[in-house]
Amino acid sequence: DEVISDVDLSSRGSFPLAGTWLRQFRTILKERRPPPNRAWDMDNGDWCRIEGPMNYIRGKHIVVVREISGHPAAAVVEQRFVSSLGRSAAPLVEHKLLFCSIPTLEEAIYLAAFINSTPAQDFLASFVNTVGVTPRALKTLPIPAFDSENPDIKTLVTSGKRILAAGSAERDGVISTEREAIDSAVVNLGNLDP
Repeated sequence: DEVISDVDLSSRGSFPLAGTWLRQFRTILKERRPPPNRAWDMDNGDWCRIEGPMNYIRGKHIVVVREISGHPAAAVVEQRFVSSLGRSAAPLVEHKLLFCSIPTLEEAIYLAAFINSTPAQDFLASFVNTVGVTPRALKTLPIPAFDSENPDIKTLVTSGKRILAAGSAERDGVISTEREAIDSAVVNLGNLDP
């Protein structure tokens, strides 16, 4: 984990403007309890330590969902080779996206296909407001744990791979072709009323 210290936030440190902004919240941040596995001293230089999202956006496969949207579409993004860096790099997730790191491509495709299905979108429509979807709304989806042997999960992965493999000109047609199989699999997996 990358840790930002009080020294980094000083006027002479690495991030003076960030420090100026963050010091507005010093009182609130000092009241936090440190993580149970950290010996942070919140009364001294550790008050501004952060730990969190970097672990979740460093994965090879990330499922993102638009936060502000009437249709909270999901997508799979992956690490890609960046020639200017000379290495593979994970994407930087935009702050208006909900995201989670997924261990395998198949599981990421499964999750995105499930969220993008008509039954899941209809279900989400009853929870989301017109300006955004929240993690709590996504949590209401009856998404079973990934099981590569489950035939309905296999259907979602296969359909999702066909959609991902389609070029941009053909993608809408492939989505239309795969829609019935995806929706049927999600109805079965979520024990939903068709």
